Amino acid sequence: MKKELSKPGKVERYIHEKLESEGAILLSLIDPADQPPEEGAKMAKAAYEGGTDIILVGGSIGAQGEYLDTTVKLMKDEVDIPIILFPGNIGTLTPYADAVYFMSMLNSRDVYWVTTAQIASAPVVRDMGL
Repeated sequence: MKKELSKPGKVERYIHEKLESEGAILLSLIDPADQPPEEGAKMAKAAYEGGTDIILVGGSIGAQGEYLDTTVKLMKDEVDIPIILFPGNIGTLTPYADAVYFMSMLNSRDVYWVTTAQIASAPVVRDMGL
């Protein structure tokens, strides 16, 4: 993985440049809870070789801590595109990714999913440099 993608703003610029040059981008989602880290890295490599522009990692809350760290590190060894976290909650963050995509669930009746999770994770995301 290119080190410069990990710096703030680099992934956003990468996305804008891809959209300007190609008109669309392809994102592939890999949930690390569904397979061992080594298999997730193989899936990322296959997606990369198939033309995906970004690997999203996450979706469930089952993979966190060292398991998530290992998965992302192994993926970065296999691909030269951004690895963006698609967390199921604030516990599914890792500093080894290039960015984080944290949604606000505006259709939820639970304020936690609308704003609280984002507020609680903001210092962690900042400290991780995502």
